[in-house]
Amino acid sequence: MSPAPAIVCAMGAMVLTASLSASAQYARSDSPDAHLLPMLMDARHSDRRNAELNTRSAPSLDHYYNLKADQLDDIIRRIKRGEDVPSDDLKHALDNSAASTFGTPVF
Repeated sequence: MSPAPAIVCAMGAMVLTASLSASAQYARSDSPDAHLLPMLMDARHSDRRNAELNTRSAPSLDHYYNLKADQLDDIIRRIKRGEDVPSDDLKHALDNSAASTFGTPVF
């Protein structure tokens, strides 16, 4: 047997191992809410960005959006651990309707 097939097999095994490791870091396969992770991560990113945009002009909005992003971080961690997250927790973390009560940014 020439060394080329052995190298190809070894490389294939490394790629497969890396793929499995990468997917494991996102969510356990037994997590019922794993399919929500991309949407939750996008929402968290959006909340962090909104916090950044309001740091100087509306500090209370900055705090509000960082709090919402922290709630999403918690839910993402729970899903990655394989927990079943109640829908009320998901709805609460995704609901930014109270942002309007903190006023509007001054530019």
